[in-house]
Amino acid sequence: ASNAAYFIKNHCWQGGRLLASYKDGRATLNAYIDDYAFLIHGLLELLQSQWDNQLYNWTLELADTLLADFEDCDYGGFYFTSHHHESLIQRLKNFSDDAIPSGNAIAAYSLNRLGYLSGQQKYIDASSRCLKSAWSSISRHPISHCALLNALREQLNPPDILIIRSQAADEDKWTALARQYYLPFTLVYNIPAEQTPHPMLSTKAAAEKSLAYPCSGMSCQQPIKSLAELQTYLHSKCAE
Repeated sequence: ASNAAYFIKNHCWQGGRLLASYKDGRATLNAYIDDYAFLIHGLLELLQSQWDNQLYNWTLELADTLLADFEDCDYGGFYFTSHHHESLIQRLKNFSDDAIPSGNAIAAYSLNRLGYLSGQQKYIDASSRCLKSAWSSISRHPISHCALLNALREQLNPPDILIIRSQAADEDKWTALARQYYLPFTLVYNIPAEQTPHPMLSTKAAAEKSLAYPCSGMSCQQPIKSLAELQTYLHSKCAE
């Protein structure tokens, strides 16, 4: 997965914009809302598996381009094509799911999570505007908007985020313990102590011993400083 992400970054990310197709050593075609939204979502999941500063910084760049190039600044939500796309008779904003979840739904879901992870309100606000724009469509036929309803749930109940800053000597123990639990509404990121993350995460500083920062929305509790404390926290979230 990491190799695939870097392939896209190295070959399909050009001039601060994403290209949708790659063949015979050449990337072409402007990417669509689905491409950006699903890529951001995938990167947020990948970072839970293995933290990578470069991929995290790229996720922020993708999100900023998504807002700049696709958002309907008047009514919220995201167009299927970017503002730089060729002129069309109509620019669609699709909210309902099809064979795959709608790009707007995954964008709203991922931007909300990224906002709480990075501490940047602009992503959360964009997610909220998208949901408000889609509300009339959701209310008419909820069953066709399951992905947007998932995004709405996390907009109303912000996800819990656990950021582990582990020392190399016991990184495996902290990671293994966290992975023993099924935590669908808790995001777990293990940032090795030797890595210096993005400035937005500077408050989650490493220490001489491994620790973890449990957060809910924008509020964080006192750091967890032992595996026993971590197990208690994880068990409480699993029980929820």
